[in-house]
Amino acid sequence: MDVLDFATPVSMIEAKRIGTKVKVLITPVDSQFGYSTFQSDGLLTVEIRAITTAEEEEKRKNKFPYSGERLSLNFQDIEIRSVLQILADFTELNTVASMLLVGILHCV
Repeated sequence: MDVLDFATPVSMIEAKRIGTKVKVLITPVDSQFGYSTFQSDGLLTVEIRAITTAEEEEKRKNKFPYSGERLSLNFQDIEIRSVLQILADFTELNTVASMLLVGILHCV
């Protein structure tokens, strides 16, 4: 069924029989949608709605929740030990670096 004319975030709904089961494919218009599903008395209900920009931002924040302070660094010709010490001081954590990590940082 082409449902694009119904002004919903869905463009197409397809139902396919696979043996004794049915597969329902719902194609959204774009990636900015929210959905919920529930089943009661043998009836499956799928609710799809467009989401706002604020809701999309909240969804993105929840995917990678970071709440700490930001740190911008700009170096040229600095020793790796000094960089690690700056990061340790800023995060108030002990820094343990392997020789591999030091080699990678040195090459960057």
